[in-house]
Amino acid sequence: MAAEEQRLRPNNSCKAPEEKGILDYCEYALTRNEYFAGDHLTGADIQMIFPLEAAKARGRLIEYEACNDYVDKIHKRPAYLRALEKGGDYAYGPKGI
Repeated sequence: MAAEEQRLRPNNSCKAPEEKGILDYCEYALTRNEYFAGDHLTGADIQMIFPLEAAKARGRLIEYEACNDYVDKIHKRPAYLRALEKGGDYAYGPKGI
């Protein structure tokens, strides 16, 4: 198989080593702080919610309790819910909105 074809094929493994390293780091950070940069919501959290939502939707957060709790916490924030109302359909947001 050509290198380009290999690169474009979906990763069928449960977790690529790079993904596991990133999720391990996120879990580590979120077990020490309420949010990524400390005890208050910052731009880092705005940046990180999407990849964690996508990972959760694909069943990749099963072993990551702090990451799951973080996604659930962000999904309950009134500002997040208002943004979803304004933005429309979003596959990775909380269900039932």
